[in-house]
Parts: sequence; C-alpha cells; structure tokens
Amino acid sequence: MKTNSIIKQLGISIGILLVVFVIGTFIQITMFALGFSPIIAFMISAVFVAPLTEEAGKYFSIKAQSTGMYFLIFNFTEFSLYFMKLLNAGVAIPVIIIARLLAVMMHYITTTTQFAARKRDKAGRGYLVATTIHALWNLFATLLLLQQI
Repeated sequence: MKTNSIIKQLGISIGILLVVFVIGTFIQITMFALGFSPIIAFMISAVFVAPLTEEAGKYFSIKAQSTGMYFLIFNFTEFSLYFMKLLNAGVAIPVIIIARLLAVMMHYITTTTQFAARKRDKAGRGYLVATTIHALWNLFATLLLLQQI
C-alpha cells in the first residue's frame, strides 16, 4: 500500500474538511431561508446532516489514505469551534473539555469502524454503521432541546 506524504495528506484533509463544512453550512442556511426555527434547524443538522457529511469526510479520507491527518484536523477544528460556542453560552470550561473529549472518542469509534470495514471490502456498510452511531450520539446529545419546542 502506497502512503501519501504529510504535505499531501494535509492538503487532502483540508480539502475534504472544507467540502464537509461548506455542505453543512449550505444546508443550514437553506433551512433558515425556508423558515425553519433555529432549534429545528439545529436538530436536523445535528442528527441528519452532520453524521452524513462528517462520516462521508472520513470515508473519503480513508479512501485517500489520509485518515490520521483528517482525524486530527477535523477534531481540532470541531473542538475549537464548539469550545468557543459553548464558552460564549456560559458553559464551564471543564464541562466543555469533558464533553468535547467524549465527542472526539465518538469520532474515533466511527473512524475505526469505517477503516475496519474498508479493510474487509465492506466500506458501504462501515459508512452506514458509522453514520448511525454518529446520528444516535447527536440525537442523545440534543434531546434536551426538544423541551424548548
């Protein structure tokens, strides 16, 4: 198996991350334009859009042999963005760190699920399982928002 240089892995990983981010942002903007309430738009994004797009990003990073680099860049970016959002919302720093480290662990599980499935020529099944795990994780993480509807 041929490996990519670190610079090439970095470029591939940043490219995949940008595509994932642009698609997710476009869908959120579209939901707001269609009149979805912020809570409903967030729930749809968290439970459906994020798992589908983020796991697709992992799928393509595995295919491009830049899984480790993508995992690091993706998790650093997501950790930083959520850290700032939650800090601005008044959440205590230790709570943010614990919550985000748990999310990193979930992303590790879904990445290794897809990686293992690809090694067994079952990449599609791995993507489906990883997306389901991710969607359930996000559903349970956002259930309290349903009380505000």
